[in-house]
Amino acid sequence: MRRIGLVAILVLAYGCMDARAQVAAPAQAAAPATATGTWKVDGDVQGTPVRLTCVLEEKEHKLSGTCAGAGEDTTPRKVTGDVTDKGLTWQFDSEYQGGAITISLSGTVNADGTKINGTMAVAPMGVDGTFQAVKQ
Repeated sequence: MRRIGLVAILVLAYGCMDARAQVAAPAQAAAPATATGTWKVDGDVQGTPVRLTCVLEEKEHKLSGTCAGAGEDTTPRKVTGDVTDKGLTWQFDSEYQGGAITISLSGTVNADGTKINGTMAVAPMGVDGTFQAVKQ
């Protein structure tokens, strides 16, 4: 009888220690979504569709890379931008009807890192719109 009692105590004690070890183990946080990758951007600026392919690289809270239009001008344009805990912004210079423009995009990456939703602005025209980007 004493052996059964001792075995039962050891089993219970081991089970409790194992449960404490599981509770005390730190949970691993999910890695934050990254903007690094190739993005297909579909936007609308006051009724004008905007289609871009942006190749972004996120490093130390900065964005670099290129964006190229899918229309007549497919020249890759150099991107600069920033990443914060609230979202990301990037911009690049381009041309429209022979004039210089700057396209600025600002958005947030969804939790699984596959989509960006946000707004875009075109300077010096002073027009803006919305976009959604999907990671390729």
